[in-house]
Amino acid sequence: VTVVTPATCGADGVGKKLCTVCGGDAETGIVIPATGKHTWDKGVVTKEPTSKDKGVKTFTCTVCGATKTQSLPTTGVDVLTIFKDIKKKDWFVKNGAIDFAYNNGLFAGTTKTTFGPNENMTRGMFVTVLGRLHGVSSKGATTQFTDVKKKDYFSGYVAWAAKNGIVTGTSATTFSPGANVTREQICAMMVRYIDHVDLCLRNDTPVIKFKDEGKISKWAKKAVLACQKGGIVSGQKSGNGYIFNPQGNATRAEVATIIYNYVQNYLVRYLGYSGM
Repeated sequence: VTVVTPATCGADGVGKKLCTVCGGDAETGIVIPATGKHTWDKGVVTKEPTSKDKGVKTFTCTVCGATKTQSLPTTGVDVLTIFKDIKKKDWFVKNGAIDFAYNNGLFAGTTKTTFGPNENMTRGMFVTVLGRLHGVSSKGATTQFTDVKKKDYFSGYVAWAAKNGIVTGTSATTFSPGANVTREQICAMMVRYIDHVDLCLRNDTPVIKFKDEGKISKWAKKAVLACQKGGIVSGQKSGNGYIFNPQGNATRAEVATIIYNYVQNYLVRYLGYSGM
């Protein structure tokens, strides 16, 4: 059989037979069955798993466009059964941020039964969360900052972040790890971190005109705008508008949400990330 139209994974092909004497068509329209062997891509997570619900990963055939799905297991324990200071109706529970942060080892509870969603996060804690997300070693390390000791749990993360330009000190020799991290500081660190991992911030979220925009420090304005347009931060509801509260302290629930937004908008959307 001479192939006229080759068969693919999802469609039959067409062939014909030629006369061995004259070379003319002896039989045409011969069906060549489809191979049924798809060439699947790496897949994309189309539904992120949670501690309660299974996720879905969708694969697409690079030849014919057919799709298939794979169930992803639940991520871990239900945080509502562990922490007594969070409720199902809380915004930071409904958006899945605490579930994600706890089950992926980015956060621990403040005690065995409390998460402390409204407690402030320090600079040392925030860099620790970023380091854990990136898979940095937690081993103690020496830094240029006199207030970060090698024995401190965050020293390895601070050393990594400083070396890669993700953080700067509060002075030439201090990092102030115990100081509360501000919302504008977080935006600056997130922009530098995203640049460090060679991703580009999106630019498709409608701009929010914050009522307190004038209070954002000059050095942080571009970072805050980039994070807002990139879907990482959204501000705080105030009357019929929003404020950003740039020098305000970021709570543990807010930080969990910021990290979760980053994972959803960048790692899942662009890299098919399916868990840590």
